[in-house]
Amino acid sequence: MNSKNKYNLITKILSESASEDEKRIFDNWLQENPDNKKEFDSIRVLWIKLNSQYKSINFDKEKAKTRIIEREFIRQSTIKLHRTYRLIAYAASIAVLIVGLTFLINKQETNKYISYYAGNEVKKVVLSDNSQIWLNKNARLNAPKQFKRNQRKVILSGEAFFEVTPNKESPFKVQTNKLRVKVLGTSFNILNDKDMNTSVSVETGLVSVSNSQNPFKKELLAPGFTAIYNYSENSLTKKVTSNLNFMAWKTKKLVFFETPIQQVCKDLSKYYGTEIGTSIADTNLKLSGSFYNEKLPDIIETIELTLDIKSEIQNEQIIFAQ
Repeated sequence: MNSKNKYNLITKILSESASEDEKRIFDNWLQENPDNKKEFDSIRVLWIKLNSQYKSINFDKEKAKTRIIEREFIRQSTIKLHRTYRLIAYAASIAVLIVGLTFLINKQETNKYISYYAGNEVKKVVLSDNSQIWLNKNARLNAPKQFKRNQRKVILSGEAFFEVTPNKESPFKVQTNKLRVKVLGTSFNILNDKDMNTSVSVETGLVSVSNSQNPFKKELLAPGFTAIYNYSENSLTKKVTSNLNFMAWKTKKLVFFETPIQQVCKDLSKYYGTEIGTSIADTNLKLSGSFYNEKLPDIIETIELTLDIKSEIQNEQIIFAQ
C-alpha cells in the first residue's frame, strides 16, 4: 500500500476506529516485513506522546496526528502374545481385550494434562502443536500432552508470552481465572498481576478476549492493543498499549521514552522484583533511554545522573528523591 493509505490505516488502528477488514489488512501488512513492526512501534510511541499533548485541545486530533506521523515516521508398543495351539481361541480373546485396553490407555494418556511450573526463572515450553510459550517466574501452565484434533486449550496462572502455531481448523484457547483468549495463530502476552487484574497485550495477529462469566462480551485486539479485566469492577476494556516494557521480563530490555519517574519506578519494581518508589510528585520529571540486561545498581546510578536526583534505602525500599 502507498504511504498515505498506510498512515491512514495506522491512524484508524490506533484510534480504534478500524473495521474488521481494515484490521486484517493491517495485520497482513505487519507480518510482511519485520521493518513494518518496527515502524508501527515507533509510530505508536509518537501517538502516545501526541495523545498526552492534545487532550485539552478541541480539534480533529486524529487527522493532525496522522499528518505528524506521516512527516516524522515514514512470528505400543505392539503387544505380542504367544500361546499353545490348545489355547488359540482363548489367546485370541485375550489379544482383543489387550488391544482394546491399550487403545483406551493411550487415549487417556493423550488427553492427560501436564503441569509446567516456571519457579524462580523464565521457562520455555513447546507444546505438541509446536506452539511456544515462555512462562514468567512462578507462572504455571496446564496443557494436554497431545492436543485433540480440533481442540487446543491450555490453562494459565501468572504471566506468559505465547507464540501460537497457526491452525485455522483448531483455534488456540487460553483460560485464566476470569478471561478466555482465542486465537488462530499469533503472539501475545497475558498477565495476571498482583492486584488480581488480568491483561492481554498483542504483538502480532488478532486475538479475541472475553469475560469467562460473560462470553458474549468480547474485545478483538490488533497488534499494539491491550485488553484489561478489572476484577473489582468486573469490567473488560481495550486501550492502546502504552507500557513499552510489558515484554521486558522476556526480552530483558527496558525502554523509556519521556516516561514519568513514577512509571519508571513501577517498571523497575516489576522487572527486578524489588520495591522501588519515589517521593517526587512532579510528573514532568521524565526519563528517556534503554537498558539491556543490566544490573539494578547500574540503572539506579544512571537515573540519578540523568535526572539529577538521588536514591536512598527506606524500610528495605529504594526511594528516589530530589
